[in-house]
Amino acid sequence: MIGPVRQVNLNFDQSGRSKGTASVVFARKNDAVRSVDKLRNITLDGREMKIEIVVAPNAGPITQRIGGINESRPSTRGTGGSRGTSTRGRGRGSRRADNRPKKTQEELDAEMSEYMQIDE
Repeated sequence: MIGPVRQVNLNFDQSGRSKGTASVVFARKNDAVRSVDKLRNITLDGREMKIEIVVAPNAGPITQRIGGINESRPSTRGTGGSRGTSTRGRGRGSRRADNRPKKTQEELDAEMSEYMQIDE
């Protein structure tokens, strides 16, 4: 264990197959640096892992990120504009129910240990 992790994202294509990439967000920058040092030059599934640190750009002031007026859609208030219609899309439909039984922590740990076997 290197340090506390805030978020892990595994990347999949549209059909649900793994792209073979992931993003890990550590709680502390030093832990991210240590993870890169520790995992550098390790092969996984016969391929060397490419590990890099990505720093998020400045998101800007909070006032620009929340609230505010949406200037892309003019207001129809008081003009008798369209009522009851939405400019949003129709959605993606419902997803299939996942009928697989939930795996135990031990099963997940065993799978991860098997997957992370280092090729030497």
